[in-house]
Amino acid sequence: MERTYQVTMGVGDTYRFVSEAESWAELGQRCTAPELIRRLFGEKEGTRVADQVRECLLSGRTEISPARLDLSLRADEEQGAALASVTLFRARPGQQPALEELLRKVGQGPRDVW
Repeated sequence: MERTYQVTMGVGDTYRFVSEAESWAELGQRCTAPELIRRLFGEKEGTRVADQVRECLLSGRTEISPARLDLSLRADEEQGAALASVTLFRARPGQQPALEELLRKVGQGPRDVW
């Protein structure tokens, strides 16, 4: 499952893209964000879109986080995935709308590419 979260309290213009996986092997089969964009849009258009994303970003970081249901609220009710890849995007001043549009485009791509 993939979800995007926008920070509303804290450092503004920040987005977190969360992609869940059941195992390290599943997570290891995934491509990087620029690779994914090129697969979604084709080599030429994908490179252009990936460049646009980079122009909108002030910073970016990806982390791999194991689920810690023992430290979570209602852990007995929600089982969720074992791992999550969390990518943090921070938009440049004035580039928030452009970054949101690019994230929408990527999110509307064919699911078999993921």
